Amino acid sequence: MTITTTRRILLIGRVPAINQRVVAQLGARGADVVGAAGEGSFPELDARGFDLVAIGAGVDPETRASLKQRFRAQHPDVLLLDVYGPLATEQIYTILRRASGTPALAEDIALGDAGEVVQVHVTVRQSCRLRLDVHRHRGSPEPEVIPVAAVQAIAGVHTFAVARAFTGEGHMLIVRADDDVEVRRLTAG
Repeated sequence: MTITTTRRILLIGRVPAINQRVVAQLGARGADVVGAAGEGSFPELDARGFDLVAIGAGVDPETRASLKQRFRAQHPDVLLLDVYGPLATEQIYTILRRASGTPALAEDIALGDAGEVVQVHVTVRQSCRLRLDVHRHRGSPEPEVIPVAAVQAIAGVHTFAVARAFTGEGHMLIVRADDDVEVRRLTAG
């Protein structure tokens, strides 16, 4: 998919190498994208020149909340998106498709505690390829990918189990419904 140049994207991340990689991926597909990476509150950034601001998962929660508040005040119509570095490009494509009117294939993703497992409930709008993986980070920017499920799903609610061992700091649930990508943090307890 090509991103039209009418969409300006600001990508904010903590790790410069990941930020540069995502900026290059988006730029290669026609996006007008600006990247900013590092620590701190990025006081120089202003959302008024952008249609979408994507904030990487490595940005701490306080900074993330402060940036979102500031960007909403600067530009109330800007799309704000939390992204996860290894899948940021796909997440941005997903949100841009939705902004242009394409409905989400996986409407609702809910996590529930079920003792030794976390139940993942995914509501699917129409038949699609549904794949769930856990990305686990152990001090490396590249994740270990743990497959959970890959099915041809029909419309309805589908439930999957993720072992409790794959929850906690550094674990992300990746849900793919055809080309759509959704990411959720898997927290323990």
